[in-house]
Amino acid sequence: MDQEKWLELAELYAIDALDGQELKDFEVHLAAGDNLCKERIQEVRESLSVLPQSLSLIAPPVGLETKVMAQIEAHPNVAPQGAFEIAPPKPSLGWVFGLGFGVLALAAGAVFILNQNNEQKLNDVGMQLKEAKQQVVTLQDELQQAKSANQEVKSEFEAQLKQFREASKSELLTLQQSLKDMDAQKIKMQKMEEEMKSGWAEKNNMMKVLSSPGVKKVSMDVLMEGVDAKAQVYWHPGMKQGMMMSTGLPEVEGTEIYELWAIAGENAPVPVGSFTVDKDGMAYVNVENVPSDMIIDTFAVTLEPTSGLQAPSGPMYLAGSA
Repeated sequence: MDQEKWLELAELYAIDALDGQELKDFEVHLAAGDNLCKERIQEVRESLSVLPQSLSLIAPPVGLETKVMAQIEAHPNVAPQGAFEIAPPKPSLGWVFGLGFGVLALAAGAVFILNQNNEQKLNDVGMQLKEAKQQVVTLQDELQQAKSANQEVKSEFEAQLKQFREASKSELLTLQQSLKDMDAQKIKMQKMEEEMKSGWAEKNNMMKVLSSPGVKKVSMDVLMEGVDAKAQVYWHPGMKQGMMMSTGLPEVEGTEIYELWAIAGENAPVPVGSFTVDKDGMAYVNVENVPSDMIIDTFAVTLEPTSGLQAPSGPMYLAGSA
């Protein structure tokens, strides 16, 4: 049985109009927990409970009560002669059924009105729910679009940030390398400045030595065959200082170096200056570290495998008597 049929039986049940098998079936169905039928029974009974309050009272005709009381007082306990008792009429059930059907009609009308109102309310609520659902769908679409837009902005920002970081890192490395190069260049320039100052000091000192009276010029002879070289030593015996200038000496290789030696008689040679030559074989070397008591009578130049030797070991290229 469908729900509408059960609701119709619920309305009859509310006014005690069900009997027989229908009453038993409905009570079983109601016990199974049909809340809609329970609500319908409650609505019908509430409508019937307020129905008497809507009926207006009809007042009796004017003077009726006075006439009845006068008759009673005129014949208090005496029945008229020849009177006979009239049995009270048996109550007729017709008016009961009429009233019942009237009540049923009113109840049915009330139920119909309630159903119409409920259906209208349900329709209104359904429309409101439908509109609310549509608004939710619209909001969800807008939210999804906003998320997509935010994701695009985020991706673009992250890409730009990554590019900026890479560019900044590259620029930072370049800047760091430039700073290192500048530092190296600065150190190199400082060293050159110190060398220039030292060189100028040495040159000034040597110019004083060379321009002093008592300076001797020692011309050196070439002792190595195939070498076309010239050399002179300007030597001041009193100051124990001097300078050698040479041209035409072969360039050295690797760790080789030329060594200038000072010789005094049969004594061991003393190293007084190490030097190399440029591509034209030219060299300038100061005579240094000569013992104060040494009287030099010969200068010689040898080619040594390395610097720092205290005795000659290589071939002798030049020699000259002081």
